[in-house]
Amino acid sequence: MARSHKPPAWRRAFLRELARSGSVALAAEAVGIDRSSAYQVRRRNPAFAASWERALAAARAQLGEAGAGDPATLRLRSDEVVRASKAGKPCVVRAGPGRWSVASERAFLDELAMTANVKAAARAAGVSPVAAYDRRRKWPAFAAAWREAKAQGWEHLELLLIHAANATLDPEPGVAAADGPAMSVADAMKLWFHHTGPASQGGRTPRHGWRRREPDIEEVRAEILRKVAAIEKAEARRARPAG
Repeated sequence: MARSHKPPAWRRAFLRELARSGSVALAAEAVGIDRSSAYQVRRRNPAFAASWERALAAARAQLGEAGAGDPATLRLRSDEVVRASKAGKPCVVRAGPGRWSVASERAFLDELAMTANVKAAARAAGVSPVAAYDRRRKWPAFAAAWREAKAQGWEHLELLLIHAANATLDPEPGVAAADGPAMSVADAMKLWFHHTGPASQGGRTPRHGWRRREPDIEEVRAEILRKVAAIEKAEARRARPAG
């Protein structure tokens, strides 16, 4: 009786997982074999070795381009993360306690989008701020998600501050201020200068030989009221029925 040349069923599943994760360890675990067994087959079987290299190339192209991007696109599990291997190649690994994972990255970005505070976001993710900055430096897609979350967090925080400042500077009898951080007149003036001074345009605020003029309280009031009116106008447009 002729021997069948059909390859074992585990090989296809192994290669599929290898193309997803770029990790021999995860691929071997997925099919229930020891990774040393997979390496032995690769040494004996040139066709399997070629398929192995193609799967690795596909994984590295996807993971390298995405760079810790959308977990849904990369099909990452909640306890996994994209990381550089010992050889410097991107691969998926299972994260241990206190290490980056899909879940911790999501917690970091969610908190950053609410507070615009990196320390608070790192605390929510269970990692150090140093680890967060290091990951941002290494992974472009995470850096892009960071920027988007930080901008969203600042908008959220700014809206709360504007309402708080408006309630402080021009309170309306019988109207409760929106929930948000308490804000003094000095805080309001700092916020106003932050958005209208040189730093807001990418310039450098002079440090020596110049004392900036503190904005007049009426200027602060007018600027805050203008922003509140713009926000309310935008909200009214969004609420207006289409057509």
